[in-house]
Amino acid sequence: MVTLHNLSPDPAVVPLALGELPEDARLVDLLDADDVEPDPDGKAEVRLDGYGYRWLRVTHPGSRRLL
Repeated sequence: MVTLHNLSPDPAVVPLALGELPEDARLVDLLDADDVEPDPDGKAEVRLDGYGYRWLRVTHPGSRRLL
């Protein structure tokens, strides 16, 4: 689980380095339908609106967990 909160009124881009992830892993947004796809190295950039937040769960296509 990755939680991001922007405490500024200005939009921000947050770089993430998650390390090794399973192939085809995704960051599923638990509060919105805007998922994030990390690159093969586990890196991603997440955009946050002013005072915005994102709650992301790392998952992969074979996962049987509820979203």
